Amino acid sequence: MKSIFTLAVACVVLLLVTPAPAALTLYATGVGQGQLSALYAINPATGAASLVCQLPNIHVYGGGLAYDAATDTLFATGVDNASVETVYSINRFTGATTVIGHPNPNGPAGGNYSSGGLAINPLTGIMYSTVINGGPNFGLCTISKTTGDATLIGQFTGSYTGLYGLGFRDDGVLFGNGFSEYVYLASMLFTVDTATAASTVIGPHGVTVGRKLLYSGLAFGPDGTLYSLGSTSASAQGLYSVNPTTGAAMLIGASIINFGVDGGLVFAPGPEPTIASISLSGTNLVINGSNGLSNRTYQVLASTNVALQVSQWLPVATNILNANGNFTITVTNVVNPSFPQRFFILRLQ
Repeated sequence: MKSIFTLAVACVVLLLVTPAPAALTLYATGVGQGQLSALYAINPATGAASLVCQLPNIHVYGGGLAYDAATDTLFATGVDNASVETVYSINRFTGATTVIGHPNPNGPAGGNYSSGGLAINPLTGIMYSTVINGGPNFGLCTISKTTGDATLIGQFTGSYTGLYGLGFRDDGVLFGNGFSEYVYLASMLFTVDTATAASTVIGPHGVTVGRKLLYSGLAFGPDGTLYSLGSTSASAQGLYSVNPTTGAAMLIGASIINFGVDGGLVFAPGPEPTIASISLSGTNLVINGSNGLSNRTYQVLASTNVALQVSQWLPVATNILNANGNFTITVTNVVNPSFPQRFFILRLQ
């Protein structure tokens, strides 16, 4: 997952080349920092969470989160200030929220959507949600991305089977976090048939402390790793990898920020860093920018041949962005008159 910007230095002439597509970011919803809800970015390598934006007027800290690549839209389920079940879109860069609609309040699709999962099938674009609709088992619904209306598919298999988190693998297989009649309220991984809602237990997560993985959304990374939030102790949270064939969870790291573990989890393209200015200071190259991922490490690579594979470029500087995503990177002693032209890449680690 890398975000790359290229520039060339020829004597004192600097050229900024069009950036590559933004790297994928692991987003999560949770309790806000002094506000109702918030959107966070999770570092998949360490589990550390960074605040992206506050969501002060909506309750989405326990609902699902899904990304629609076709429309570049982030969806979330929750309730409004009148406790009405609501489907929202969230601008992941500004924090602006829009009401898409309200799932059916009556009938078989009525129920609680604000404590469940949300996921979009990457093959069909159909959005699915769990629903707590009064039966011994939770149900599976499709959700309209234009109106928010819900259509019930069916109930999960067994008795007292509840799924809270959902996540699709890139082959269209739907996974869920929840509990089963076999071990009541034990945190387990499932697969779900999207045509019938039939659920199959894969296995237990093996995490028993605090808010277990069963309450969290699921997200597959670009490399196929399955991620889930969960507790690391009775009062702390972290990021886990989950084995999709056994259900066993392994802790990646603590979230640092205490934002809860009941929200949604999804990968979506992150913000594209903006380079505000580039200057020379003696033999040093100074890059000032904004809109980067806060508390993430950026690396500057150098080459005299822009056609080389990125893996062959040499690292010359690193920098960790501050809390608001602004950055200044000083690349020391890289301006060399013996090089007629030298190129640099800014890359997200």
